[in-house]
Amino acid sequence: MPSSATYDKYFPLHKLGLAKNPFGALTREEWVSVAVPPPAIQEALATGFDHLQIIGDKGRGKSTTLHWLCHHFEMQGQAVNYERLPRWHFNYHTDISKLDSFALDEAQRLFFLNQRRLFRKAQGKRLIIGTHHSWERAFRRYGWQLTTVHIGNQTTREHIQHILDQRLAVFGTNKGTLVYFDEFAIDYLWERFGNNLRGMEYFLYDALQKRRDTGAMTSAYLEAVSKDYVEPKGLV
Repeated sequence: MPSSATYDKYFPLHKLGLAKNPFGALTREEWVSVAVPPPAIQEALATGFDHLQIIGDKGRGKSTTLHWLCHHFEMQGQAVNYERLPRWHFNYHTDISKLDSFALDEAQRLFFLNQRRLFRKAQGKRLIIGTHHSWERAFRRYGWQLTTVHIGNQTTREHIQHILDQRLAVFGTNKGTLVYFDEFAIDYLWERFGNNLRGMEYFLYDALQKRRDTGAMTSAYLEAVSKDYVEPKGLV
């Protein structure tokens, strides 16, 4: 049986009441668990939509929202699939013939001819698009009704608070989470990152890895961590 000192060395986050770092790499199931859909998405679901595009710069929550929507429709018994187009990939590969809904992430990378193929195959199905550029003209060309959500406009200070609370709650141990962000820390993150959720996540991953004390994570603590923090390239 390892000593508590050895256990804390290799699993330091357990001392904080966390099973893992909430801001690290997540599985699809974890993405669904931590997702906090913004009000416009909830409204679109309440009123109903034929097709949906979620527009925003990278790091604003498009992928998380797409995963959550896929799960939402799966829970309704629909056949749903998610595909993300990597950089320098210009065609999708999912067989959508048996799907009810198809979520395509980074859809702005799709070549025009492949876009036409997608519309041809998607007759009678729901498309959910994550994109940096609007597809409104293409949907209008086919006469399909399209609902648009600009995801970056949905981020508020209160929304950030909900996101962070959810992350800590989902990854808390059975003893409960022993750290939290106080109101001044939320103010600090909102002022520094705004709607750049991915940039915030990378920073908070580093902040949690260095954390050793339970209780409130304050703006002073985050400012201290930021002095040695080097932001990865390409987050904005």
